[in-house]
Amino acid sequence: MPSRVKATRAEAVSEEMIDGLAEYRRITSKGQVTIPKVMRKIYNITTHTKLEFAPRPEGIIIRPLREKGSFRDLAGSASTHWTVGEMLKRLDELREENG
Repeated sequence: MPSRVKATRAEAVSEEMIDGLAEYRRITSKGQVTIPKVMRKIYNITTHTKLEFAPRPEGIIIRPLREKGSFRDLAGSASTHWTVGEMLKRLDELREENG
């Protein structure tokens, strides 16, 4: 069965929709600005999301920083779903499939 890649919300937004989402905000005296709710939802920006500020000749690009995480961060994360035996069995199956 071929795997299907699900588009993120941001990828599903068309150019026309993006143009219609333009909003303006003022920066506060502390250098803060509120990201519009619709943009936070589309780009999955939540509390503690790190943002990248990238300087460009035409201005600043602000985008969510998607951290890849480390293998150590994943350690034990599957234990709430499978037993060690089930995980080892699945690993063996995957090894056979990928020869």
